[in-house]
Amino acid sequence: MNVIQPWKIEIAIVNMLDYVNDIPKSPDNAALLEEIHALHCLTHDDDEVPLEITRELSPLVVDFRENFVAPKVIQFMRDHMGYEVTSAARIDTFAKWFKPGQDLGAHLHGGTHITTVYYPADSEAALMIFDPRFNASRGYPQQVRDKHFAPYVFHPRAGDLVIMPSYLMHGVKVVQEEMRLSLVNDFFFHCGGRQDA
Repeated sequence: MNVIQPWKIEIAIVNMLDYVNDIPKSPDNAALLEEIHALHCLTHDDDEVPLEITRELSPLVVDFRENFVAPKVIQFMRDHMGYEVTSAARIDTFAKWFKPGQDLGAHLHGGTHITTVYYPADSEAALMIFDPRFNASRGYPQQVRDKHFAPYVFHPRAGDLVIMPSYLMHGVKVVQEEMRLSLVNDFFFHCGGRQDA
């Protein structure tokens, strides 16, 4: 029997704390957590026009995004998506803060290419990444759905950065701890023609 896997989808998980010595201007994770929390207070309303995150507003977040996150995303694009790019056309950055009892239903980041989620602290509220084939599990017994279509469940630890294609539906399980904080970056790349911003 010949078995193929045509729908391989790669997701990268990198822990920043493993690269502290390799990152120029590596931020202290506790200070970065504080700045992400402050950023959330400025960008918490999803209905607002995204706030442009500048070095003056959030210097640690911008340095972290430019010196660690962006290079890892560019590497991911090259190594796993087969697309050579040197920079993003645009990056939208915002913070998410969840209190006990809150969760976040399945959603995606439409119109973007790559989404990253950074966790400055451990969290028991798992990130769930759902099978992108949506209705493919319909009609199968639960045993088959559990084996072949169950969401990927990721329990974040301090320093974890998740890099994934933005079309992947994902959500957050109910938060039990005092606070669950994350930093999200949505990367937009030029498609076709000129690739550099």
